[in-house]
Amino acid sequence: MRYEIDLDNITTKMQFHEKIRETIPCPDYYGGNLDALYDVLTEMSGPIEIVFLNFREFTHQLPGFGEVVEHLCADVQAENPELVI
Repeated sequence: MRYEIDLDNITTKMQFHEKIRETIPCPDYYGGNLDALYDVLTEMSGPIEIVFLNFREFTHQLPGFGEVVEHLCADVQAENPELVI
């Protein structure tokens, strides 16, 4: 399964998490924070590919947060070998 998450015009953390909810299957109790995102991604079974579109622009809109998301993705891939981000 392949999911494309378009981060164009995402300027807040809330918008980021809402886009995640809209694009990938998240449980109803998804907390809308990075810990919850980590849990969702590490529990996915696949093979699964997630592509963030417009990530560079996103990191300019939310400096610091984009870097944290990038590190989270690396951690998730180390934990879940069925997932490619």
